[in-house]
Amino acid sequence: MRDSVRRVVEMWKRAVVCLDTELADLPRESDGAAAGERLRIEIPIIERESAAQTAQGGTAKQGTAQRRVARNRIREILNALAKTADTIARRKPGFDEQFPMPYGSRNDEQLLALARATQIKAAENREDFERLGITREFMDSIAPEIEAFADALETTSAAVGSRGAAVSGIDESTKRGADDFEDLNTFVRNFYRDRPEKLAAWRIATHVERAPVRKKKDEAKG
Repeated sequence: MRDSVRRVVEMWKRAVVCLDTELADLPRESDGAAAGERLRIEIPIIERESAAQTAQGGTAKQGTAQRRVARNRIREILNALAKTADTIARRKPGFDEQFPMPYGSRNDEQLLALARATQIKAAENREDFERLGITREFMDSIAPEIEAFADALETTSAAVGSRGAAVSGIDESTKRGADDFEDLNTFVRNFYRDRPEKLAAWRIATHVERAPVRKKKDEAKG
């Protein structure tokens, strides 16, 4: 949740408390009271989506780190196969064309597709690679490493999608809450026009904190 939204939501919470205490005589059947009830509903929705945003953001960061490790491992595997295939191609012309270097893969999805296609060809020509020192353990590790990369991609993509949905939910609820508060605020100021003590309590409750002012580097040094 952005700090600006957090400050507004905190204000809405104080406004709701003020309704229950200082403004308890607000007509229950009025449009103002209805706007207040709608505002009560939006606050926990925003807080829930904010918690989801934070959680999914952490998952996305962790997944990104795992994805980086898995990506590097896949590139190492493809490089080893491509270089070995170049040597094999000296006796089997065209062999290297089945095992291209991974440099042309512009994104992880393309790299995964290349790795899967290469793994099939490597399995079909396993003996050629093992004759030139590629170990059985290396060959056996290719498929699991590819699946680990695929899992990392899926985890990260899912977390990013969920985080995006949470952000969208916060934005939608914040917009609805802003409309509800505007209705409520207008009603309260009109209804309590001749009761300054009520309006004073409302103004205090609905005051939005200002964002902290960041000092310039030069001023901070001084």
